[in-house]
Amino acid sequence: MATTHAGYEGVAGEICTQLRIMAQVPVIRRRPIGTEWAGRAGAAPAAPPSELPGQAPSLLGIAASTGGPPALARVIGALPKDFPLPVLVVQHMGAAFMDGFANWLDSVVALPVALARDGERAEPGRVYVAPGDRHLEIGSGRILRVIESAPVSGQRPAATVLFRSMARQSGASGIGVLLTGMGEDGAIGLADMQKAGAQTVAEHESTAVVYGMPAAAVRLGAARAVLPLDRVADHVLRLVDAGVRP
Repeated sequence: MATTHAGYEGVAGEICTQLRIMAQVPVIRRRPIGTEWAGRAGAAPAAPPSELPGQAPSLLGIAASTGGPPALARVIGALPKDFPLPVLVVQHMGAAFMDGFANWLDSVVALPVALARDGERAEPGRVYVAPGDRHLEIGSGRILRVIESAPVSGQRPAATVLFRSMARQSGASGIGVLLTGMGEDGAIGLADMQKAGAQTVAEHESTAVVYGMPAAAVRLGAARAVLPLDRVADHVLRLVDAGVRP
């Protein structure tokens, strides 16, 4: 009975944590994005894009862990309804909560959001969230792959799995964004994207709830831009506008 009780306590604790995180975010479409960071001490100034895309961007991947739901809502909520790229999302969260998380995100951003399904084609202007306890990859022809391979960096879904698949399939036309989170997941995958010529972004320490995952990417030199949260979407939009829209 002790083990069962401990299990219940763990699940209850995770539910409370996620509810507390999500409760921080009102409906994004009804308020300015990132205004709470405007006067925060120590926030870094926006860095200009280090390079224009070598080819038109075709795919956006975003990953987060601890503190991720509000961060994802702020970034994706700042993208317009006519955003021309598919958006693939990895959020570390218990499998039981992923459907609710996708529904919640769908309710607070303008773009339609749903859990990714194996074999479907990633369409422009739609957001695909990795389902619980499954990796999300992009395959040839923009076909989504939802797979059960082993955890990477202790995570499934893992940001590195998504980013590595984007490096293989999208090359220099990918955009990878690594937001707040504990640990180092995503850093190696973002480095693979950077080596493939993609545009890569890590959240700046001044706004990250936990500066683990972005810090690991910065240490590897995997981020072409390191930006406060409220400037990430503008950077992405500038990269998209700099190329010929697909």
